[in-house]
Amino acid sequence: SGELWLPAVSRFQPMADHDEFEAEVFRVLAQTLVKYASDFETAGLFKPDVEELHKWLNASRYTSRQGGASFAGFGGNAGRGEAGNTGEGYSRSGFPTAIRTLLLSSFEGQRGGIICILDNLELVETVSEARSTLDYLRDRVFNLPNVRWVLSGSRGIVSRARTERLSGIFQAPLVLKPLTDAAVVGAIEKRISVFGQGGFKAPVTPVGFAYLYKALNSNLREALSTSQQFAQWLDGEYFLQDKPLPGAQDRDDLLQSWLFARAENAFEDASRVQPRNWQFFTDLCQGGGRANASDWVAYRFTTQQQMGTAVTQLADANLVVREVDPEDATRKVYVATALGWLVHFFRSRFSVLS
Repeated sequence: SGELWLPAVSRFQPMADHDEFEAEVFRVLAQTLVKYASDFETAGLFKPDVEELHKWLNASRYTSRQGGASFAGFGGNAGRGEAGNTGEGYSRSGFPTAIRTLLLSSFEGQRGGIICILDNLELVETVSEARSTLDYLRDRVFNLPNVRWVLSGSRGIVSRARTERLSGIFQAPLVLKPLTDAAVVGAIEKRISVFGQGGFKAPVTPVGFAYLYKALNSNLREALSTSQQFAQWLDGEYFLQDKPLPGAQDRDDLLQSWLFARAENAFEDASRVQPRNWQFFTDLCQGGGRANASDWVAYRFTTQQQMGTAVTQLADANLVVREVDPEDATRKVYVATALGWLVHFFRSRFSVLS
């Protein structure tokens, strides 16, 4: 189609140091252009000259021609010399300018660009901090030529952090709902078909992942993370001991047994949790796994302090965590952990762990 859209070689997360975040953005954009330079010709565009840029970014020393400039700050057509790639002055001023220029020339106006993802926006903690961060970065990185941004965050913080100044930069956010169980199986099957070539087998099968996804309250991120932990356990139990990998059905059974063992151990560690607090934990999970500190009446506590005591017991057992309310930094919210959901899953569905 004559357009080229490149995925940035790294994702971004919010940083307290805005200057460092900006510097990281330019480094990643530069590395992306270096990595995908050969793809420009395939798309019918001129291949950008990134040789000197590649040396400056990825070598402790680079050799540059002195005189004119083929890439801003890197050589030209007179003698040759050697210089270090750690010049702070160039990094702060010349380098960002050079990358802006390269972005404009590489994509010939509007014939593609680089797609960047700013993930985990909730790490900023509060809506007000997210707003100030995004506003500050608006004219520094969010308006770079031929760069498109995707912002991702939970708890609606993305929509509430979108100020009037940013409305012309970012579209209204899309709410991503949890995948259905059937869609989860399809997604994992697709991942295996793409990445599992060459006879490799996935430790967690699509069927096993659907079971895990349901046990963790349809939390895709936690399900993928827990799958990785199971894969590491399987590696220690089989590959490192030179045992053949079990078949698909046996791996599904092993996964369920492994999950139950984790839930059982967590339940034993929570032996000091009082029956009244277990009831609160059950009610919390049945209500979606999230509650405000001000909801103590709804959970049938006599005082707010009693609810806080219950949360402390559950937090000590890693079943619940306290978080700052993204809308009001003075308020606390209580959230069931992945381990907490696992315990709740086996307690509620199989009448065990009670």
